[in-house]
Amino acid sequence: MYEHFYGFKRKPFQLLPNADFFFRSKKHDIALTYLEYGIYERAGFIVITGEIGTGKTTLLNYLLRTLNKDLPIIYISQTYLSPEDFLRIICQEFSLPYEGKRKSELIELFGEFLVDQFKKDRYVILILDEAQNLPLETLEEIRMLSNLDAGSENLLQIILVGQPSLREKLRGESLRQLAQRVEVSYHLGPLDRDEIGDYIRYRIERAEGTDKDLFSEEAIEEIYNYSKGIPRIINAVCHMCLVYGMADELRKIDRSLVLNVLKDRSDWDLIPTEKEETKKEIPSLPPTFFETKNLEELLRNIDVKIGSIAEVVGLLKMSLEQRDLLFSGREDKRENIDLKDIELIFKKYWDVFLRELGRIEETLALGLENQKRLINILSQRMNLAKNFSEKKKSNWFSLKYSILIGIGLFILLTLFIFLFFNYGF
Repeated sequence: MYEHFYGFKRKPFQLLPNADFFFRSKKHDIALTYLEYGIYERAGFIVITGEIGTGKTTLLNYLLRTLNKDLPIIYISQTYLSPEDFLRIICQEFSLPYEGKRKSELIELFGEFLVDQFKKDRYVILILDEAQNLPLETLEEIRMLSNLDAGSENLLQIILVGQPSLREKLRGESLRQLAQRVEVSYHLGPLDRDEIGDYIRYRIERAEGTDKDLFSEEAIEEIYNYSKGIPRIINAVCHMCLVYGMADELRKIDRSLVLNVLKDRSDWDLIPTEKEETKKEIPSLPPTFFETKNLEELLRNIDVKIGSIAEVVGLLKMSLEQRDLLFSGREDKRENIDLKDIELIFKKYWDVFLRELGRIEETLALGLENQKRLINILSQRMNLAKNFSEKKKSNWFSLKYSILIGIGLFILLTLFIFLFFNYGF
């Protein structure tokens, strides 16, 4: 849906391992070089590992596109296979008559095929994706197949690609012989910080977008902090940012939008965010009365929020109408509508609706708290005025009595002096 809004010919951040979007980062370029070198040198075993989402399958798809089309290549990604099932699958891939044959017969059949290909100056390449799922007995069977050679030449090249647990499995005592035959190995890591921006711009360019700088540098920084350079997570976050951006009619993806996406993602997605900034911060105590707006402004703010909710409800209605088109039978409208994108927009508007309700509740609570603070302040001022008045009154009586006593003492002292001088001598 957002392709038209942002000027894309296709979606730039799909999660599918599309070789058209293969980004040759420093680490991906090294991994590709190792693979090409191992194949050119006819290495018996090549092992590539990497964390989930680092682009291993995309790398393999790109490699398959560049290899000689005449080479007999098997690519297997479903690797929960017993030795017998594994042998049947590779025979089936090369259209060999495997039905009804026992394990030993399957090995013999495949060995004959390898020799026949070698005579034609062709070597067979076996690529096993998600190889960490291979049982130990199947890995041992694969090692036994690698014993089929023509003197100084390997008849079969085997590429094992999987998660880091594959490396741990190969280090086990039971697979020591297989590990010793690995001639080329590499661990694919995530993108570096300085590659994230280039990665996002590259995918936008491959999607024929009109603005390669659609994501601001601050937004890219937040995406890196969250994804830690894992391409699959980058794609997921960027895709949601474009959906949210289209819904808000934003021509640029900035940091605030990314934080909003990560906040929602942490609430309902299976992968929570660890970034504290993305969480909604609610102060434990309301601000003091003198630091907040007056009650009249707060009431006006509530009126604005209610207007915003009305707009959100209108957008929700629009999303529902778009969603209904998917099931209305109007084929001319369906081709440009993506159900997942509509669901994301619907979710976004609903979250906005709930957030606006929450803000109104907070604003009302703040207004009530400020009213209480105002009453307390006025009450304190009245008490202070009363105390001051009583104290002032008390001081006035004290001064009055002091003057009277002083006058009385002065009269007595004068009378005493008069009597002393007139009658004392």
